[in-house]
Amino acid sequence: MSGPAPPRHLRGAFDFELTERNVREKLAVKHTSTGTTIVAVIFDGGVVAAADTRATAGDVIVDKVCHKVHRIADNIFACGAGTAADCDKVTSMCEAKLDFYKYENNREPRVVQAEQILKTHLSRYGGYLGAYLIVGGIDVTGPKLSFISANGFQKQSLFEASGSGSMAAEAILETKFRQNMPEEEAVALAREAIAAGINYDQGSGGSVRIKIFKRVEGATKVVELPMENIAWRLRKDPPRMQFKESDTNVTKRVYEKMVIGDPEPMEIDA
Repeated sequence: MSGPAPPRHLRGAFDFELTERNVREKLAVKHTSTGTTIVAVIFDGGVVAAADTRATAGDVIVDKVCHKVHRIADNIFACGAGTAADCDKVTSMCEAKLDFYKYENNREPRVVQAEQILKTHLSRYGGYLGAYLIVGGIDVTGPKLSFISANGFQKQSLFEASGSGSMAAEAILETKFRQNMPEEEAVALAREAIAAGINYDQGSGGSVRIKIFKRVEGATKVVELPMENIAWRLRKDPPRMQFKESDTNVTKRVYEKMVIGDPEPMEIDA
């Protein structure tokens, strides 16, 4: 007769005891996700972060002024898409760690530290935390930007878009982005990308929230622009299709005479 099972840490590297439980919980729990469009763009001297302000639960709009550009440090941000609670708690955890680092070492944290904390934390849960983050900012090494998936995957780039409206936003970014663009052009590009996501994604909406991270006299300066509802500016009626008479060849014409008169009275049984 076998005795009690050994503790979990003594069972070796391959222990699938909780696999069935995890599958049951994943099927039973319904998470609240945010229909989202988030964008970040690197310009000459800083980073622009932008997001819409609509949060949804299925087909219901639960928040029209949702904050999706989270503070990580005075010089670092994280735009969140996915499950609203997971994005909020994961970024708050990272913010607390970097604030403690700043107070303890009396120096500004680097963007790579935030990336390492976030991707390490998310990878431990194997994608069960629904936090898809665009992490960026500016430090002593210059402006930085990367995307971190829910499973801890990370990629660095000069511009990023995520969320349910990211396909429309990426179309704008890939068409009009150029390296070392000025700040005003980067802000206009981010605004147009978010507006495209709002126009073509049902889960995105509300207003556009934009933050600018840049260096001024050796210190980080964060500028938050007023929220602006600009979606209507990009809405255009689709062009009507017009055809000339010569575009289609007429092979046969048939004319029929139609006589329209008073209809015959209907017979009603007594």
